[in-house]
Amino acid sequence: MLAPMKIILATESYYPNISGVAVSTFLVAKTLVHEGHDVWVFAPSTDLADREERPAELDRLTVCRFRSVRNPFRSGFRVALFPGKSAQRLVRLIRPDIVHLQDPAGISAAVMGAAKHLGVPVVISHHFSLDYITAYCWFFGAAKGLAKQGLVAYLRRFYNRADAVIAPSHTTANMLLDWGVKTKVSPISNGVSLERFYSYTPPTAIFRRYRLPAHVPIVLYVGRIDRDKSVEVLIEAIPRILQQCRAHFVLVGGGDFRNKCVKKAQQLGVLDSVTWIGPVPHESEDLPQLYQVARVFVIPSTAESQSMVTLEAMASGLPIVGARAGALGELVTTGENGFLFSPGESGELADCVVKILSSPNLVEELGRRSLLKAAEHRVETAHGHLLAVYQALKS
Repeated sequence: MLAPMKIILATESYYPNISGVAVSTFLVAKTLVHEGHDVWVFAPSTDLADREERPAELDRLTVCRFRSVRNPFRSGFRVALFPGKSAQRLVRLIRPDIVHLQDPAGISAAVMGAAKHLGVPVVISHHFSLDYITAYCWFFGAAKGLAKQGLVAYLRRFYNRADAVIAPSHTTANMLLDWGVKTKVSPISNGVSLERFYSYTPPTAIFRRYRLPAHVPIVLYVGRIDRDKSVEVLIEAIPRILQQCRAHFVLVGGGDFRNKCVKKAQQLGVLDSVTWIGPVPHESEDLPQLYQVARVFVIPSTAESQSMVTLEAMASGLPIVGARAGALGELVTTGENGFLFSPGESGELADCVVKILSSPNLVEELGRRSLLKAAEHRVETAHGHLLAVYQALKS
């Protein structure tokens, strides 16, 4: 075990947000506290006030909230409002051994400056693709290309100031190297808890709670229903799937595109075949149970730097149908633990789902191999690699 350290995690997305970055940051914080380290999470507040929170269940964790305003591009999310002086003051007060940034935004930029001034090692994790960013900006044609170039230039400069860069997949690590990032980039999975997701709870309560049909194969999606997640591709595939087999579709998550997806399902005449559950907190016991009642998991997004929900589905022993894009090819191998389809091609997606649902033996075999692949991403192993990076910088 490492000697106790003081560690700051800085992020623009943290609970009560439900996002990959929020979940990843929380899981890292929880591991660090359990390993005996003192942890401060710097994140936006839910209003125009600064405050500190000390969760009772994690006695060595302090959450420092910075006054914030609503994110104009993403409903339900917030952006810290001029956090520089407050963040820098806290860094000087805490005198951390390591700071670990989760994005290149306002809070992280302030923490980076203060850490560099104090000679504190800086680690940054890269959690997103460029398409994720530009999906929320109204750029078109050449303007979108110029916006991407400008963003890459900023990220390259920012990451080259860090002492270590963490990428959740080899695909993402190679992308950063292609951008010209010179700081050492370490591919370290976000990780997944096999103990939590590969478990069994009698499903009666979860079927009753969400009014799910008990004798129809369930096709599951978990994640934000936003512009960058391409959930409409799944909705467009539903009629073709239902023409060939019985299925019910469960979508877990909320977002700005949910109403548009509901409207599309209504237009296609398949609204009764879809259950819209809404956001489920990551720590809720309902989440692993929702994975357990599914027969197949679908991830149509083309902007995944890894995909924590796909890892969770694999750890639950589910076959995966995913877009052949981003880093999903590292988790899904066609014919081994699921199938990949061409991005945006709802017909291909439908055919993949039908192929799986039409063969109980295939469901079992693909699911078994998903579990084996998930075992390569145990959260304990992933966080062990992260701690090794911290230790190397601290030495």
